[in-house]
Amino acid sequence: MVREAASPRSPIGDWCLDPALLHLNHGAFGALPRLVREVQDQFRDRVEAEPMVWYDRHHLPAMDRSRLALAACLGVPDNTLALVPNATTGINGILASCAVSPGDEWLCTDHTYNATRNALHRWAASRGASVRVVALPFPVFEAGAWEQVLLDAVGPATRLMLLDHVSSGTGAVLDVARLVPVLEGRGVCVLLDTAHGAGMLDVSPLDSGASWTVGNGHKWLFGPKGSGFVHVRPDLLSTSQPLVTSHGWNASDGDRGRFRWMADWLGTLDYTAMYVLPEAIAFADSLHAAGTAGHRQALLDQTRRWTHRLAEALGQRPPLPDATLGAMAVACLPEATGTAPDTPRDPLIQALRDQHGIVVGVFNWPSWPRRVLRVSAQAYVPEDAPERLMEALRDLGAC
Repeated sequence: MVREAASPRSPIGDWCLDPALLHLNHGAFGALPRLVREVQDQFRDRVEAEPMVWYDRHHLPAMDRSRLALAACLGVPDNTLALVPNATTGINGILASCAVSPGDEWLCTDHTYNATRNALHRWAASRGASVRVVALPFPVFEAGAWEQVLLDAVGPATRLMLLDHVSSGTGAVLDVARLVPVLEGRGVCVLLDTAHGAGMLDVSPLDSGASWTVGNGHKWLFGPKGSGFVHVRPDLLSTSQPLVTSHGWNASDGDRGRFRWMADWLGTLDYTAMYVLPEAIAFADSLHAAGTAGHRQALLDQTRRWTHRLAEALGQRPPLPDATLGAMAVACLPEATGTAPDTPRDPLIQALRDQHGIVVGVFNWPSWPRRVLRVSAQAYVPEDAPERLMEALRDLGAC
């Protein structure tokens, strides 16, 4: 039985979204609250009014303010965090600076996000390591199945594993609290991509023990595009570096430490997306009477309801067990894809948007001959969204 739970709704007008569309793809690029954009605009005005004074006197305090808010949100020491433009940038920096020897093996999965899988192949090839892609079964009907496959995949040369905390294509949540300590205990450094996990799940990077955790601020934390983070386990701070080398490389350590000096100045950029993370986190806390934890639980409850309603409408068994769900629900469409894996834009996405005003995600894998349709729960999404989506799919002959 799927538990019903009510949650206060946030009207679409609170967000910078087109109200004429039904937005069911928050997991792709997030959605910016109007209040957060207003504060970002205020920061932009201050920067542009006197750039020299801003970058000399106010930039570092603004970065510190955001880091402190994010550290409190994630439950980590602020000196282990670096702010970066996005998770992909953070992952490239870690891969470029982590220790590697010729012959080392790096692992990822066939569900790994395409951009980060490309980064893994690029940096492995340039540093004498090899990459092995582990196939994960889908659909999966028992919680823990993926974790066991990953543990069984570790070999004598395995030194690093890139893990998606939440699979982008399926929305499935890995049990990192169980998996990561075992991997790290076997000498496998874990690079945890929590692009979807931060803000969606109540999981601290410290709880898992991963060597590095990289995430986004623009998805489930409600920050602007251009806000992300890297968390480095304290024992690796001295060897972990950002992708960009700038003034911080030879700055005096002082009270900041070399890691923060290097991370906080990546050249002349628009850092305002990073400056407003405190406002974004506060907005998330305001969405539910029980705060951020209540909001996260409401999204989880909504996802479970939607998963079962979509599966029932399609005459299928839910493709994931409830225990693996976060804030994204998926359904397996019955027809073959007709497109190659990792196709950037499935034709069904455009048809739903243009003919029915519905924005969704559609994905596929080499090992699974059917398209997977993904919808995201969020405070601005109406409860009848699955029914409206199914009606549109029937009209298009897609189910």
